[in-house]
Amino acid sequence: MKKLYLVRHAKAERISNERDDFSRKLIKKGKLQAEQTGTKLKQLNTKPDLIITSAASRALETAQIMSKKLGYPFEDLVTHPGLYSSSYIDLLKVISEIPDTFMSVMIVGHNPTLFDLMHNVSESREDGFAKAAACLIELNIDNWSDISKQKGKLIFMEQP
Repeated sequence: MKKLYLVRHAKAERISNERDDFSRKLIKKGKLQAEQTGTKLKQLNTKPDLIITSAASRALETAQIMSKKLGYPFEDLVTHPGLYSSSYIDLLKVISEIPDTFMSVMIVGHNPTLFDLMHNVSESREDGFAKAAACLIELNIDNWSDISKQKGKLIFMEQP
């Protein structure tokens, strides 16, 4: 059994001429959203063995807040530049290459990729994936490389 947590980055600055999309940082509201989601995840006894995050500023900041709330060592965060502009197929490939020693993995990234992934690897009937939302999908697999072979079960969806 594998556990896959998906977390969408929290609310960030608007796109402007001063800052490109990749460099947008969390705003005050976004930091609060990430704190609240991190607190909810801690209450749900969330303990990822591995956290992989998009390298985009807003996702990395969200992952840092989550790691602090969950007691996950900041220095163990894995940034993956490919998560920034990936499709859910690209994300499936990233997940399928995770070493099988990791039983519980958290991905911090972007929409629509996370929403599409949630619907393609679980029986989810959710109709959205809000900023700073988080879900847990339990997968009845022993190897991450088998992630696309059967549907997992959506255990919870926490929307801020």
